[in-house]
Amino acid sequence: MPLRNTIFFLIAMLTVASCKKKDIPPLQNKAVDVYIVGTTVAANGTAVATYWKNGAIIKLTDGSSDAEAHAIVVDGGNVYVAGAMKATNSDRVAAYWKNGMITKLAGSLTFSVANSVSVNGTNVYLAGSTSSNGNPVATYWKNDVTTKLTDNLSGSYANGIATNGINVYVVGISNYSVATYWKDGVRTALADGLSVSAVIVRGTDVYLAGSTAGVNHNPVATYWKNGVATKLVDDSSGSLANSIAVDGTDVYVAGTIFTAKGNQVATYWKNGKAIRLTGDLSFANTAAIAINGTDVYVVGFNTFGAVYWKNGVAVQLPGTNASAEGIAIVQR
Repeated sequence: MPLRNTIFFLIAMLTVASCKKKDIPPLQNKAVDVYIVGTTVAANGTAVATYWKNGAIIKLTDGSSDAEAHAIVVDGGNVYVAGAMKATNSDRVAAYWKNGMITKLAGSLTFSVANSVSVNGTNVYLAGSTSSNGNPVATYWKNDVTTKLTDNLSGSYANGIATNGINVYVVGISNYSVATYWKDGVRTALADGLSVSAVIVRGTDVYLAGSTAGVNHNPVATYWKNGVATKLVDDSSGSLANSIAVDGTDVYVAGTIFTAKGNQVATYWKNGKAIRLTGDLSFANTAAIAINGTDVYVVGFNTFGAVYWKNGVAVQLPGTNASAEGIAIVQR
């Protein structure tokens, strides 16, 4: 039981000492709305940017051209989704949707994508990549103003973004294979890091999730707190860390473990302890994690399509050939 719930329970017991135990209502997590974002496939075979609210499917595009959705934030009753859509010239254009209305991002005319979104007050931040001379360039946008984080020769991608209202943190890859984060545009390469997938900021602490190099250059699921790396599995098997959440002193990381037979095991770690959501013969991946009280939500995909697990129990989401990549939990 979390400390705050324990304290509340003890106070309640002292206050109603003369009452019977059955008169004390049980402590419960608050009711929430669960938003999950991803992509489905239309009958004509095109990809459709999609999100689900409490399991009900909401399509952001009509299937007339390919579109994809990678991240979601709900702020002040507004729903923000980051992704990309196919433009008339056949290029993929970075975009976001606010309450279903699309905005194509500036500087994203050719082969670009928005992979992450963060909202702070009236400011909307997105991170992804644009293209220059055929090379991907890590990029972020603040209110549709473009900032390129590298030159057009290094081959870089931005996978996640977070802000504390003062600083902007972007994470990803530079030089095609170097785990990197940028703080207010200043680049830091992480030792032995292969990629960084996600970032969150809690006070003065910055947490990153990604992978470092293991034996034979296998990726090893790793998280960093203020630049200090913690490997979540041994170096012998391949694994990835795709998302991170922090609740008090507890650190949760969602990712995937690759088995010797080539299967993928959907997994999350709590304070370094692995909780496997699927078996060794499965083909499943996790993409995002969120915490609400004592409930742990993990989203991803399996052989049946888009799925989320609540406290380890799988809930399949509707939609053809669907995949899920992001989650937002909103208290009612």
